[in-house]
Amino acid sequence: MSTDLAPASTRNGTDTKHTSRSAACAGTSRARRTHELGHLPLSIRAPHDEAHAAPRAPKPPSADRSDMKAAPMTTPVPISLTASEQSIAQDFVNGLTIRDIAAARTLSTNTVRGHMYSVRRKLHCPYRCAWHIVIHRILLHVSAVTAPRPDSAAPDLNEAQMQLLQAITEHSRVFQIAIGANLAPGDAHGAIQELVYLFRAQNTADLVTRAYGWRLLQPAEDRPQ
Repeated sequence: MSTDLAPASTRNGTDTKHTSRSAACAGTSRARRTHELGHLPLSIRAPHDEAHAAPRAPKPPSADRSDMKAAPMTTPVPISLTASEQSIAQDFVNGLTIRDIAAARTLSTNTVRGHMYSVRRKLHCPYRCAWHIVIHRILLHVSAVTAPRPDSAAPDLNEAQMQLLQAITEHSRVFQIAIGANLAPGDAHGAIQELVYLFRAQNTADLVTRAYGWRLLQPAEDRPQ
C-alpha cells in the first residue's frame, strides 16, 4: 500500500538533521556575537573584574538598545563631576578595581558602582560600551582627573598606528575599530594586540591610559578652561 508519509527512520533522520542544523546555527550566532563584542584575550576585554559592571537602569520601551558603542562626543566639552565621582574616576583611571576602590575608601561596592554609573551617564557611555572608551571620555572631558605618567619613554607611532589608537578610543567592537582605522576586519585583532604590546599595556584600557600619560592623546587638563 502506498502512503504519502515517509518511513519513520527517514522522518527521524530528517528531524535529527534539522536539529543539528539548528544547533550549528546557534553556535555560529554565539561565535559571531562573541566576536562582535570584542572578547579578546589581551585587548578589548575589561581590564578589571566583573564587579565593574554598572547597575542596569530600566529603559523606556522606545529606547534604542541596538547600539553598543558610546554616543559620539567629538568636541572636548568640559564635564562636571561631583567630588566623590572625581575621586572614584581617578582611582579607576589609576587601574583600581571596584573592590579595591571600595576597600580603600571604606565604601560598599554598590556605592562605588553607583558613582561609576553616574560617571558613565554624564559621559554618554552606555553600560555595554568598553571600559577603554570610559577612560578616554574621563580624561578627555574631566580636567580634575589625570592619567599617571608611564615610567618609560613614549613609543614612536606611525600614522597608521595613531589612526588605530584614535579608533580604539571611539569604538567598542572590533569590526568598528577596523573601519575607523581603515583596516581589513581580519587584520584588526592582530593590529590591536600589536599596539597593546608596543605600549607594554595589559589591555586597551591600560593602552588608552598610557597614551594620555605620554600625551599622545591630549587630556582635558592641558586645554584652556
